[in-house]
Amino acid sequence: MKKITLSTIFILLLNILTLFLFPQLIFAQQKNVVAPTSIADIEALLKIVQTLTAQVEALKEKIEVVRQSQFTGSEVLGTVDINVAILMRQLGIGMSGNDVRVIQEILAKDPTLYPEGLITGYFGSATFRAVQRFQRKNDLDPVGTVGPKTLAKLNGIIVMKQNVALITQPVASEGTYPPASSSTQITTSVDPIPMNPTVVVGVASTTNTLNETTQSSVELPSDTTTLSTPTSEQQTLLPDVTSPVITVTTALSSATSSQIISIQGSAHDPQIAGQSSSGVTSITWLHGSSSGVAVGMSNWTIENITLVIGSNTIILAVHDGAGNTTSQSIGIIYTPPTVSAVPDSPIAQYVRQCALTKTPIQKNVFGLSIVPSYSQQYFDLLSDLGVKWVRAEFYWSEIERSDGTYDWTAYDIFVKEMNRRGISILGVINYIPKYITTWDIARTQFAKFSGAVAERYKQGGTFAQAEGWQSYGIQYWEIFNEPNLPGYGWLSQGQDPRQFLIEYVGLLAIGNSNIRAIDSSAVVVLGGLSPEGMPYKDFLTSLYGYGAQKCFDVLAFHPYGRGGRFASVASELQGIASTNNDVGKEIWFNEYGTSDDSIRDSLIQKMFEERNTIGGLFWFSLRNLKSIGWNFGLVQYNFTKKPSYTLFKDLLLTSGP
Repeated sequence: MKKITLSTIFILLLNILTLFLFPQLIFAQQKNVVAPTSIADIEALLKIVQTLTAQVEALKEKIEVVRQSQFTGSEVLGTVDINVAILMRQLGIGMSGNDVRVIQEILAKDPTLYPEGLITGYFGSATFRAVQRFQRKNDLDPVGTVGPKTLAKLNGIIVMKQNVALITQPVASEGTYPPASSSTQITTSVDPIPMNPTVVVGVASTTNTLNETTQSSVELPSDTTTLSTPTSEQQTLLPDVTSPVITVTTALSSATSSQIISIQGSAHDPQIAGQSSSGVTSITWLHGSSSGVAVGMSNWTIENITLVIGSNTIILAVHDGAGNTTSQSIGIIYTPPTVSAVPDSPIAQYVRQCALTKTPIQKNVFGLSIVPSYSQQYFDLLSDLGVKWVRAEFYWSEIERSDGTYDWTAYDIFVKEMNRRGISILGVINYIPKYITTWDIARTQFAKFSGAVAERYKQGGTFAQAEGWQSYGIQYWEIFNEPNLPGYGWLSQGQDPRQFLIEYVGLLAIGNSNIRAIDSSAVVVLGGLSPEGMPYKDFLTSLYGYGAQKCFDVLAFHPYGRGGRFASVASELQGIASTNNDVGKEIWFNEYGTSDDSIRDSLIQKMFEERNTIGGLFWFSLRNLKSIGWNFGLVQYNFTKKPSYTLFKDLLLTSGP
């Protein structure tokens, strides 16, 4: 029997409403009489409206029953075990699939995040709000959509279970969330770090399916969603449930010394008698936090995949028009040539000039991490809080807007105010000037600039002499911010930090040698690593692979989302350093905070309890960076104090600066 469609029910409902709501108008038009307009008539019509409203609600329930009846049997997605799923797609409102279901199951385990607890497989407003709460809890921007950073957090929860499987395919770019056309569950487990290529075969499911037949309250798709009736041809042929085939034709070794590789292969969708054939629609790839789409279909190419030092897993997936997916996992171990193997390379020469400081590194450093945009009111708040250290950014891009021309005006004022208030400075050199267009130029200019900034602001430097100071200056210098997460001091957003890691090593080494040549007592701090972006463990391992352990005195990290675990995180970082013959490296946490007002006070309380477990610790930040958004400050953008300001001040007074 032919199924009833939503469009048929809505047309029927519209006719019923017209007949019962406006019978007088219909007959009036037919008989040329005036429709009644008395109070009694209007009251009678209102009663009819109330009755029909109740009937409409009942019809909605019947519509849902009909809708669910079209997604029963083998077409309904099964329950997904979140212990065997890796999320690949970026998601937003209107999308559906097993990956949405996995996210809902994760969020539903915490009623404070997802009180509705609906496991529908559809990304609606309740899921949007739950994702926002999850993002706030994990110190992410609460945008409500699932982008790369949120995927990384969610996959971090999943990967801890060790069993992984693929769910659906990645979306090309963050911020664009078209309605999902299909979702596929891959049920075969994948070795997280396979040493040899393995094949994972996909089991197909139909498009836009929801497994919510037992739910009494569900999130419905938008009212533009319609269900089409199968054509006679579709009724004749069985659905396409055959997985497409992917083959790698490039001869790949399980170990390589080449950091950038390309992969070629072929793909096809087998034609099975009695089944429809939908054809190959795309070949996608995933490597760490990077993903993309291959060029070509039957013969495809993926170019310029950047490997990290150690184990790499590249997941290839071929998709057909029916939502069937086949995946292949390729394991490659990358071992870069050591600097001694390329003794004449510029980077090797810079690294060999690095040296560790002989100055004892100060213990129990505690303060605020702040950014430019200072004022007298800003300086007064620092004094009022009682902090004795600030981590302050020095924008190279602002100081040197053209070759060799330095404008120190704003930073002279800042340094002068910090001296007047007895506050020490950890200076962060950030942002390469726009006029610099090649890495060769960058290395040449940074050699000059790093020496110039050290000369100006060191104890007894040119600025100190001009001001008549005897004992104040900047001794600690950090070389760029978050070099594993482009856009916040190093590179531009969207660039791959793996590709330019060796360039960071070069500038780190140049900064070390040139700052130390000017100030032998200087302490060089590694750019604080972010928990986002290129995995910090991979970044550190790669950094040490270039022999850079003597290029920095302090290993800096930003422990967002790791409150209550400072000691264990520091121990983990020291373990990585020791494994790479860098024993006893000092660990500082140079940024820590949250944009969520509801948890800020508890984080501050825990931070003060843990502050003595780490050599240096800086809270981010004093002031909100914008009037709307970037809500990290202890005071609002207009300098209105938050309750967190008073708590921070009281705890600092009790524990000491």
